[in-house]
Amino acid sequence: MPTACLVPCRSNTTTSGTRSARQRGARTTIAGVPPPVDTTRMRNGASVPVKVMHTHSHACTRTHTTVLLYSMGLIEFLRKQHNHDNIQMSLPPELSCDTFWDSNQESRACYQFNLYTILTWSQAYSSCLAQGGSLLSITDLTEQMYIRERLADVGVMVWIGLNHLSERTGWQWSDGAPLALVNFTSGLSSNPLQDNRQCGVYNSASGGHQWQSLSCESALPYICKKTPNDTKTAEPLDNWQYYRTVCSEGWLAHNRYCYKALAEAEAGTWEDSSTACNSIGANLTSLHSLSDVELLLGLLANVSGSVSEVWIGLIKKLSSSAVEWSDGSPVDLTLWHMHHPTHSNSQLCAKTDIKEGNWLLAQCDEKLPAVCRRAGLLSLLPTGAWDEGCPEDWKRKGHSCYMVTSHEQSYEDAVKGYYCKAPLVTVENRFEQAFLNSLVSEMGANGSVYYWTALQDQGNRGEYSWLGGHNGSTLPLLYTNWNRHQPGREGRRGGVGCSILYSMFQVEVAP
Repeated sequence: MPTACLVPCRSNTTTSGTRSARQRGARTTIAGVPPPVDTTRMRNGASVPVKVMHTHSHACTRTHTTVLLYSMGLIEFLRKQHNHDNIQMSLPPELSCDTFWDSNQESRACYQFNLYTILTWSQAYSSCLAQGGSLLSITDLTEQMYIRERLADVGVMVWIGLNHLSERTGWQWSDGAPLALVNFTSGLSSNPLQDNRQCGVYNSASGGHQWQSLSCESALPYICKKTPNDTKTAEPLDNWQYYRTVCSEGWLAHNRYCYKALAEAEAGTWEDSSTACNSIGANLTSLHSLSDVELLLGLLANVSGSVSEVWIGLIKKLSSSAVEWSDGSPVDLTLWHMHHPTHSNSQLCAKTDIKEGNWLLAQCDEKLPAVCRRAGLLSLLPTGAWDEGCPEDWKRKGHSCYMVTSHEQSYEDAVKGYYCKAPLVTVENRFEQAFLNSLVSEMGANGSVYYWTALQDQGNRGEYSWLGGHNGSTLPLLYTNWNRHQPGREGRRGGVGCSILYSMFQVEVAP
């Protein structure tokens, strides 16, 4: 079966329209916008390390059906105004699930209870993934009650999607759902890496702590979950949508909102910080996408002093089982720090570390700086002019524009830029990786699609660098997102080792 490769390209364009080669590390800056935070050691935004069951490699000279992803610096170009159809509200249709799947109208999801098959956690995850779902995530009390009632008479321990497989983050769901029901995490290991209890189970025989953790190599039954017609494998591309936003002096604008870090001298309790934000017409910041997290880290990178953590607007009230945002917005993202979320019988408030943006629950009377957020003013631009400054059909992130178009070509042709007069794209950090994931997912990419990148092992020595500097020079590799068992050297025939971006958003090597 033929494979498809995605070929990203990038260039800079001056305001006069003259195109020049992009300089690595010399980004275009806009007044009032801090330079990108150094996140080269961060991993991408994937919810769980993806285990790819079938890997393939291809010679760099082979011709493939390709998809081109170009990126160039901003030019002054506004898209034409688009008309929007009126939105009509209607009741959701009756939920329909596939054979061997049970539906639940309240959660609008389908469930498969595999109670007579035992697998390891990784095998169970792969089984669910192959059927268009993932291991069970439990996102609210209604869903928790449904699962409890379904298993009440069984007395069984089953795998669910809860895991602590990343060495840099805390507990998370394998399908990327927010882990908000922190009251149910008290049965999880407090040191899962050391205890070798990194994968979550639902124990219906337990009267108290039904969410527990075991070794991922244990063999257990499992529950899969999927939402019909939901084929996304990454954050929605809309999360990265650009809006020109106007803010008051001292505030940082970002996609319809304004952000401000309170000075270290104003450090206070969570309640004090919330009051301070309210006094200037704002709330403690809420975070809803990796784009928001990237902005926050960029803002905090310029904060002086010994600050290592700041308050955000997340709180776990004493009367609630779940965390919630103080501004009333939904909890649709969680990025827990290692060994978190923790459980306590007292009220807990969330803080974020300023290095990687992971969240920790702490006593609310701790004194810390904080970040405030309020709505900004949108410029009077034509409706639908997202990607302002980019040409038609290009997507904007930060100070670069990206485009996707289908062409069949080899890696050598892609490097020469037959369809793009710019070098292949380089991936600088987990946020650019997540944006590319979203862009690829928006195209409906599946597991058979591959994309070329500028990553090369030119001397076939196992030393990878980015192609894209001056006069064909290379740039150092400071961020990686290798697929399992990669980079590999088996089967190479000499020459240049070329890197491809697998559509499950891990990097493989084509010899």
